[in-house]
Amino acid sequence: MSPVAVEFAKKMGADIVIAVDISSGLSSTLPKGTIETILQSIDIMHARISENQLKKAEVVIKPRDGHIASSDLSKKHEAILEGEKAALDALPKIIQILNQLIESGRLP
Repeated sequence: MSPVAVEFAKKMGADIVIAVDISSGLSSTLPKGTIETILQSIDIMHARISENQLKKAEVVIKPRDGHIASSDLSKKHEAILEGEKAALDALPKIIQILNQLIESGRLP
């Protein structure tokens, strides 16, 4: 049920979790009607669950793709490039964690 399953990955045995946060953030507009209110409530719930899970990850990759709607497949290449940029930005932290694991003997 978690949009970012960090805790589940750790329960399954992961020592280090690299999470990818592709949430678009919360809307600042007031909902118009019952359906929009329900959908905004679900968005708020997912955002809070994600926020709690992301705190438990060793590395969080956050692509700058908030301007791209998840249903806009015409911008899929742009979304992929944003993901690649964010992963490259996170690479120093990932390398640091790998070096720590090597030094501690947890990784050959």
